[in-house]
Amino acid sequence: MFSKIPLILLLMWATTLYSQNQKKNNRIDSLQTTEEIQKFIDEKELDYTITINEKIQYDSYCSAIADSLNIKPWGKGDFDNNGLTDLLITGNSKEGVKTICILDQGDHFEKVNISLGNLYEACAFATARDNKVVYHKIKF
Repeated sequence: MFSKIPLILLLMWATTLYSQNQKKNNRIDSLQTTEEIQKFIDEKELDYTITINEKIQYDSYCSAIADSLNIKPWGKGDFDNNGLTDLLITGNSKEGVKTICILDQGDHFEKVNISLGNLYEACAFATARDNKVVYHKIKF
């Protein structure tokens, strides 16, 4: 009986260590298309002003830059390092192209404005890379 105790303790330790290194799955993990992301934003009432499409509707100057940077309308990562997947979204609003970040806080979602549209910045681009938001802006 005493020889089983170290084995049981070893298994409990290994299970704890394994579970600590596992990423937690959340609702954002299941989102795979722009349509699903738009529906998610609308359902959670996160931002009524943004519309996400397959192609971001920049003006011709910003479009050329966005294409060269390979800017996508959305990306995922754990931007706040809490183990939950967050969402970076670039879409269109009445002020122009707008970028927001949806942070999963476990019991609620938090919206952070990254860029506020053409009224404030001529060209602004954000991408998700290595669990970080990479932001570029160009002023004329």
